[in-house]
Amino acid sequence: MLHRCYAKITWLDHLKSPLKGIISSMYAEWGLNQMKKFGVPLPETYSVEELIYLSPAVPTDFIREHVEKRDEQGRQS
Repeated sequence: MLHRCYAKITWLDHLKSPLKGIISSMYAEWGLNQMKKFGVPLPETYSVEELIYLSPAVPTDFIREHVEKRDEQGRQS
């Protein structure tokens, strides 16, 4: 199922239409709704330790900085 969504989104990259942004956001919203529907954790809910475990190729300093910025933006909202 996800590969179909990815194929549609990559196909949209080749559009030169003003609708590109609208259609892309519709697919992004659909994807988030599917994650919520099936109980898949949203990306912003992962802790530093979980992200380090799930993404071993990403430097840990980058992950820590990203999570700090993400949490600061969450508190400001």
